[in-house]
Amino acid sequence: MPKILTHPAYDAAKADRTKYRLTLNSGRDFIDEYLKTYSTRETTADFATRKEITYCPSHARTALIEIRNAIFQRMRDIQRLNGGPTYTFAVDNDINRHGKNMNHFLGASVLEELLAMGKVGIFVDAPVISSPLTLNQLRKAPYLYYYTAENILNWAHDNQDDPYEVTTLLLKDEQYERDPATGLPTGLGTSYRFLQRTENGILAEFWDVDKDGEAKVIKEQMLNIPRIPFIVLELSQSILVDVADYQIALLNLESSDISYALKSNFPFYVEQFDPRAENAFLRQTQMRDRDGEIVQEGTENDSGTKTTNTGAAKGRRYPLGTEQPAFIHPSPEPLQASMEKQESLKRDIRVLASLAVAGLSPMRASADSKEADLKGLEEGLSYIGMELEYGENQIAAFWAYYTKEQKAKVKYPRNYSLRTESERISEAEKLRTLAAVVPSAIYRREIMKRIASVLLELEVPSLDLINAQIDSNPVTIQDPEVLSMHLEKTLVSGETVSKALGYPEGETKKAEEEHAARAKRVVEAQISVKEARNDEGTGQTKDLQDDPENQNKDQKTVSQTADVSPDSKKGVRGGAKNNS
Repeated sequence: MPKILTHPAYDAAKADRTKYRLTLNSGRDFIDEYLKTYSTRETTADFATRKEITYCPSHARTALIEIRNAIFQRMRDIQRLNGGPTYTFAVDNDINRHGKNMNHFLGASVLEELLAMGKVGIFVDAPVISSPLTLNQLRKAPYLYYYTAENILNWAHDNQDDPYEVTTLLLKDEQYERDPATGLPTGLGTSYRFLQRTENGILAEFWDVDKDGEAKVIKEQMLNIPRIPFIVLELSQSILVDVADYQIALLNLESSDISYALKSNFPFYVEQFDPRAENAFLRQTQMRDRDGEIVQEGTENDSGTKTTNTGAAKGRRYPLGTEQPAFIHPSPEPLQASMEKQESLKRDIRVLASLAVAGLSPMRASADSKEADLKGLEEGLSYIGMELEYGENQIAAFWAYYTKEQKAKVKYPRNYSLRTESERISEAEKLRTLAAVVPSAIYRREIMKRIASVLLELEVPSLDLINAQIDSNPVTIQDPEVLSMHLEKTLVSGETVSKALGYPEGETKKAEEEHAARAKRVVEAQISVKEARNDEGTGQTKDLQDDPENQNKDQKTVSQTADVSPDSKKGVRGGAKNNS
């Protein structure tokens, strides 16, 4: 008779798994588990009322989703090469028989579980396949589903050649129990799946547990594949390892503040009184004016203290020489201090989530992981992507075992970032400003490469060509205004400026030819004007003989012609300078 045995590591992590799961799901279950009474003076009724109006501050989940999206947005750059036709079709269309492609299945389901729980399992299942598949037999193709950390009960690694291969495995399955007549779900049932590697293949047993907790084998089969088709993806720790406690503290702070704000919203009435007047002879419940009309009415409660009807439309007399009655309320300073602390906790949650990612360390020491370590495993996001890459390559291997197709090769991007677009642009602007004041050309080139990396690391798979163009450019100053000023002051040639700005070779010569042609047209225009105004027989222009002012006007017109100016702009005199 088989027994339901759990791994010691599974038992040790039970409390953490519960905390991480409730933090991930948030909602009322999180509130019910972690909301505490904040004082021994709080009654059970008051605590129940406060719990009803308490909401869940799910900032930890938001921080986790931000990390998930940083990886998910790079999945469009995943390369899946050399896979067979059924694998390629399933990856692009339906990998889990629920209409999700591989990116959606991993990004929306597996990745979130991996980040939150630190562990997730993927099972590659398939119906009995007797011959190589074709696209017309896709319903017989393998498919994927995942197991949460709570349902991976026990495991063993007994293969000395591959210490990461699972050789014995116990899983818990949860499925709906259905009504025999209608087929509709009536509840959630539990069964178990035991897999073990043997000399004849993979032994798969399905267990059921009766009401007394005894397990019995209800089905058994042999899988004709060399390994158990189960992949465990695991991080060194959950992203929520510290963040979950912060959300618990934030929950209790915000709950107490909500209760405080609601109760403080009702100010209470106070007035002075003379204790000497509190005696049996002076007690009264009514005060009348000279005409006998009641101007104040009160009643005595059981303690002997008068209560008074008050409100916006009711008046109140008070004795001469005493302070007027007033409505007072508690000080808002404790609430303000608590709100400031809450804002600090919200910021810390995001920072701690990023630090948790940065603190991840590889669980595997394969040659591929060591190579990736040299290329950028200093960022935890790269490591998470590498763990997903390992999982996909294992999926491709199991797929090939089932279908006898060629095994696909999967390669993930190596660069990931949590920074927003505006944050990257801001960093690039700061780097550009810094490069302008450093006299080293080598330093400026490296800053340019850094700018290209900051702005394009998520868009361009490789920056090698961009970096090569930066190294080949003879000028490290790229500001057009600065280059134009240097050209005007004859600090640099036009050819060098043209190369620095990226113009094609030979543009400088073309520009010089066009400028010379413009100058020639100006000279011809000036000669034409003089010849037209030359007086016959005098050898002098009409302008000089009759109207010298006309000559000045003509010269002004020519000088303002765009062809005369080296920058093709009209020459217009500026405003007069004030020399006083």
